[in-house]
Parts: sequence; C-alpha cells; structure tokens
Amino acid sequence: MRFVYLNHHLALIRHTDKPIVQAFFAMPILDWQAFSMGDVMTKHFWFYWAVAIPLTIVVMSFVGVYGWVQAKRNREASKKAREEAGFPV
Repeated sequence: MRFVYLNHHLALIRHTDKPIVQAFFAMPILDWQAFSMGDVMTKHFWFYWAVAIPLTIVVMSFVGVYGWVQAKRNREASKKAREEAGFPV
C-alpha cells in the first residue's frame, strides 16, 4: 500500500516540475548551426549547469529522505506487528 503512496508523490512531483523542466531544456543553449564543434556551446551554457546540478541535488535529497523515513516507518510497523503476534523482538 505504501508503494501506491510513493507513486502518487512521484507523479505529483513529475507533474509539478514538468513545465519548468521542459522550458529549461527548450532554451537555446546549444547552437547546432555553428561552423566548429568548439562554437556549439553558447555563452549561456553555464546557466544549464547552474540549474541542473542544484536541481539534481535537491531531487536526490528528497528521494533519499523520503526513503529513509519510509524505512523507519516500516521498521517500527514490523516491530509493532512482531510484538502483537508474540514473537521475540
């Protein structure tokens, strides 16, 4: 049942961030009409890294904290179930 809640939260994040991420990747930061490969990256390419790295860290941190909280809840529920069933903890 908790897996359903995880999917719900991930879907909420996906639908919230989708327009932002699409707009970000639609930016003209690469010039594919350039005459040499060295000129493909425009002067605004730094903005890609300035957004991509912190966004990746935030998303990975959120997933890590969410997983840690869920694991803690699962351990507590398992311990409670064992105690109620009369098994040694």
